Amino acid sequence: MQTDSIYFKAFIVKHGITDRESDVLRLKFQGIFNPKIASMLGISKNSVKTLIERVCNRLDTGACIEIMAKYIEFLESRDNNSFSNAMKAVNNQ
Repeated sequence: MQTDSIYFKAFIVKHGITDRESDVLRLKFQGIFNPKIASMLGISKNSVKTLIERVCNRLDTGACIEIMAKYIEFLESRDNNSFSNAMKAVNNQ
């Protein structure tokens, strides 16, 4: 899943996802498992789990796959105001 696009950044901004949470999601969306993510980012496996749980709570989801589904829904909503507002927020950063 492409996570280097302005759309991913807009999704992150829209949902108030922190930089560290974004780092974890980006790697998770690439299919990398938690222990490897922890090693790559220099954090503990528990920290990876906690960061993912925080995003799940913020998005009212129960698992990372549901976060991916929310991202896909976001991409499919490019014609609505919510998407436009998120894109404007990214451009203003």
